[in-house]
Amino acid sequence: MTCILKVLVCYSVNSFTIIHLYPFVANVYFYYHSQWDSGDWGPCSTSCDIGDQSKPVFCRAFREDGSSFETSDQKCLETYKVKPRYIRSCNDNIRCPEWETTDWSRVRYFL
Repeated sequence: MTCILKVLVCYSVNSFTIIHLYPFVANVYFYYHSQWDSGDWGPCSTSCDIGDQSKPVFCRAFREDGSSFETSDQKCLETYKVKPRYIRSCNDNIRCPEWETTDWSRVRYFL
């Protein structure tokens, strides 16, 4: 939707008020709703054994034409009150290497 707006600018010079009206053309989009969205999973906090993995969460607003854009978290907090966190465990099936010891053995010196 394109709107033509009149912008009113007032200022005072020597106690006289001067008023100017400026035409201004703008594309105005109204959005229907906002919701939390998330990005991709980040790297695991460990290379072996159980670690944590998280992904970023941000607020997305949807326009009436179906398009969307990232907006401030405040928009989603007005509706949902709490920002979600996405955390999961990772590498739980990858064991870390361990040192292994054996019995002492006799050392032979050759001279």
